[in-house]
Amino acid sequence: SVFVCLALPVMMSLARHCFFSLLAVAAAEDLVAFDFAGRGSASAVADVLSRVLHLTQEEVFSNFDLELVTECQAPRPKGAKTDLCFDLMMSNEKVKVAATSGIDLACGAAWYLRNMCNMSFSWNRTGGHQIEIPKKWPSVKERITRYRTVPISYFNNVVTFSYSYAWYDFAQWEAWLDWAALNGINVFIAYTGQEEIYRKTFNAFGVKDADFAEWSNGAAWLAWSRGQSMHGIGDHCGDACMPLPGSWMKMQWQLQKQILERSRSLGFVSVLPTFQGNLPPVFRQLYPHANISKSGAAWLDAVDPLFSQIQKHYMDIMIADWGTDHWYETDGYFNQQQGPWRLRAAGRRSLQQTSWQRPEDVPSDPEALAHAAAAYKSMNATDPKAIWLYQGWIWRGWGSDKLPFMKGFVSAVPPKHFVMLDMFDEVDPEWQKFHDF
Repeated sequence: SVFVCLALPVMMSLARHCFFSLLAVAAAEDLVAFDFAGRGSASAVADVLSRVLHLTQEEVFSNFDLELVTECQAPRPKGAKTDLCFDLMMSNEKVKVAATSGIDLACGAAWYLRNMCNMSFSWNRTGGHQIEIPKKWPSVKERITRYRTVPISYFNNVVTFSYSYAWYDFAQWEAWLDWAALNGINVFIAYTGQEEIYRKTFNAFGVKDADFAEWSNGAAWLAWSRGQSMHGIGDHCGDACMPLPGSWMKMQWQLQKQILERSRSLGFVSVLPTFQGNLPPVFRQLYPHANISKSGAAWLDAVDPLFSQIQKHYMDIMIADWGTDHWYETDGYFNQQQGPWRLRAAGRRSLQQTSWQRPEDVPSDPEALAHAAAAYKSMNATDPKAIWLYQGWIWRGWGSDKLPFMKGFVSAVPPKHFVMLDMFDEVDPEWQKFHDF
């Protein structure tokens, strides 16, 4: 597994250092089974510069030479944990940026514009972009090479899709993606429009549209019906309230297609949501023998056969509709501890010890391992390249007595296919605990 440390207070430093973005990774690039190099296109990055600098395409190409390359001209420095990089130089009286991916290309152009043209790039609510086109673009006197310190720069939070993004149109997403590319962000969760995927999936298992619309929250509360055990909230707020309109679900589904088309053209990795066991309560009547929580929100145990069946149908529809970058986000323990499929682990008393000195000494909790393995295999069965991104909020405040559960959970996923988000790293970093696994 890889711990990804998310530190929100460093957001403002993005204006100065595009490679020191919102994330630090305590692992080398080869610990994740994914190649970030070669993604995106130079033409898409040229479009970003045209939009942000208010230049025509001809003006961009007459002053900038943008190129994707397989490697930079200077060797990788010792401190860098990745080969992702950009070169900045002059070529035929143009500013030439050569980089190993579209995002690094955009970040290299932004480095030049910040450091040599005194520009800055920010959200509108923090002042917006500060841009003044020079009469003559400054020359790069000597080649400049910059390597990423780490391979992954992550941004976004699942609840932001209710706080803010529920009301975004594509023009706002376009500006967001331009900003993110210029700041070197290359991984983000893409949660828009998933209700339409769920509606079509649950239809196949006998759930009517009306039942689904009543179960789902209104648009501003969707983050909590997607995975937080809150349902039927938001019925007095105007448009896009529950029961969630089918027209709104389809509109968001179409918007997601636009977002993904643009983000992939720039070289982003879009992390898609997968099924995590959250069901409309009518499933209890439709599948009475499944291990679904008996009261409150209906959660399905991951080791129940119905879980993998729903996941396969969901992912088949999602990938057919939107394609995939092979990264998926899903959270939870996936264990309802009731019903016919509950695991009854033997020898659990031996897991209560807390004085282990080495990671290899910590035993794996068999129940945690079985449930995490079932959750991952349900993704991997449809996409053999699946990488699981998991939010670390759920483990905050845990002590060493939870080490067996944690080891069982992360050990369930094949090496290089599990990435943990350290969501509160600036205050309470998890990666420094738990014997580093």
